[in-house]
Amino acid sequence: MRLTITCTLCITMALCLLPQFSSAQLKPVQLIQEKSDEPNRKFIIGIQDFGFGSPNRFNVSPYIAYNLNKHIAVGAEFRYSNLKSTFDDSGTTVTTFQQRTLGYGLFCRYTVNPKNKLSVFAELTVGHDFINTEDNVARNGATFESSNGFSSRLDFGVKYKINDRFNFILDIRGVSYDFSSNTVDYNFRLDSFSPGIEIKF
Repeated sequence: MRLTITCTLCITMALCLLPQFSSAQLKPVQLIQEKSDEPNRKFIIGIQDFGFGSPNRFNVSPYIAYNLNKHIAVGAEFRYSNLKSTFDDSGTTVTTFQQRTLGYGLFCRYTVNPKNKLSVFAELTVGHDFINTEDNVARNGATFESSNGFSSRLDFGVKYKINDRFNFILDIRGVSYDFSSNTVDYNFRLDSFSPGIEIKF
């Protein structure tokens, strides 16, 4: 009985001391295990394009996404904007212009280096928009126009991991294509930058 206990203690001590003698070989394995212990959060809720300003502008684009893996996420976005402006032509004619846009879209995002705290991504979106325009001229009355159509957009951006739950993103509207008018728009301008925040769960 005493011999059995002694052998057991020796084996236990050997197992405990073994990592100390082979730390160089075990370090890469430990690093991999530490990364795999991070919470695997699949769902994302985010908001972009939130802003307001002059002349009487408000816009917001919330979205929800699902991470298929560390590189690829798919999701759906909703967008709303309201722009209203007033022009005074030579002090005699006042024109009020208002445009409301309501839309939705499906997107696929590919992140190049998802393990880094600062990563880069590209995002392809296909969506549909409803646009209502009111042009009110004081002398001639108001005119109304409504339109809708499909469009696609390729965006690029960077994502900063604040912690395991929150990301800050900065998106630039890249190239867009309007199916109804068959036009291409290149949006690489300073006003096309779109900051946002994401919550992972």
